[in-house]
Amino acid sequence: MPARASSCQLVLDRARLDLTVAKKHIKHLRNKDLHKEAGLLQTICAGGVWSRARRYAAELVEDNKCPICGAINADDHHWIWDCQPILRSAAPIIIQTRWIRSKAIRGRYKFPCLYLRGITPKEWTHRKPITEIEVHCIQQRDPYTEFTPSKPVYVDGSGGLASSDPRIRSCGLAWIQLLEEPHDEWDCIGMYSTLIGIQSVPRSELTAVILFFNFMLQIDGVATNIEIYSDCKIVVDGYAKGKPPIQVTATTGKLSQLWQELWEIHSKLIDKGWTFKIIKVKAHTSKDEEDAGTIEPVHRKGNDYADHYAKEAAKINEYDEHQLQGQQDLDKLAWLVQNRIMHIITHHSLEAGPKKEC
Repeated sequence: MPARASSCQLVLDRARLDLTVAKKHIKHLRNKDLHKEAGLLQTICAGGVWSRARRYAAELVEDNKCPICGAINADDHHWIWDCQPILRSAAPIIIQTRWIRSKAIRGRYKFPCLYLRGITPKEWTHRKPITEIEVHCIQQRDPYTEFTPSKPVYVDGSGGLASSDPRIRSCGLAWIQLLEEPHDEWDCIGMYSTLIGIQSVPRSELTAVILFFNFMLQIDGVATNIEIYSDCKIVVDGYAKGKPPIQVTATTGKLSQLWQELWEIHSKLIDKGWTFKIIKVKAHTSKDEEDAGTIEPVHRKGNDYADHYAKEAAKINEYDEHQLQGQQDLDKLAWLVQNRIMHIITHHSLEAGPKKEC
């Protein structure tokens, strides 16, 4: 019964565990055609490797002695971190992970999934939710007095330096309008902002349009059509479909709430006489593409400026170098523990010893 309780507890704790490294490690093994090892790692992470002590508690064997060294109460911690023949092994992975042993001894009861599975607690590797919006006017210019409705607007979102890691990603967004006579590089009008909630690039791209629409609610004057350029296909295609009927407004998509917010603001702007067209622009283009006519110079510049200020916004909540290094160190620790456990299971028998007769 104790063994079953332990397995159930692991399932209950999954919401608090970060499986990122385990998934990457399994994918890495499969990509190298090491499917047996990938399956073994899955079993380890699921708690499917039973120690002698766990098998004894489940009445599957007659004693709880370690089949390798003979020590009693041979639980998971013992065969991974305390079994003397394994500690004396000259295998590279055993030597490389000796420095972890003291940590494993101190954290054996508080963080068993890290030192017995190679899975880190989610609270260590996931950033705290971003709940406050921070909005800035670009170059300290007043967009309310300098905005020109007849000129195109460019919007963009960015995942920042950690864009590839959703655990610590910090997104930013911006809308800009180019100036006829800029004072210096990156001089334009517009706004950039942080993103609250789930930090995803598509959300930042769509929120950039919402930021601009909210700005437009404060603009008076003769209403006209405004061209908005975005490099995000989701935004361009979604807007082109138009506002969905009332009965299907509450969709279950990841961006559904943002689309609902956008269409509500859009309706108010339409009532004021404004119309909008969102046009796709190619992202991250080069001078060669501009010279080849793939993109017009003004649109390349506008998109680059919007991207620049979206990245500036992402920097507001980005991890610093020390935090990024800490994240990398934790991932490396988990990977090493997984490799150590796989090596021990592969090269040492955990099944030996007398089995209980049925």
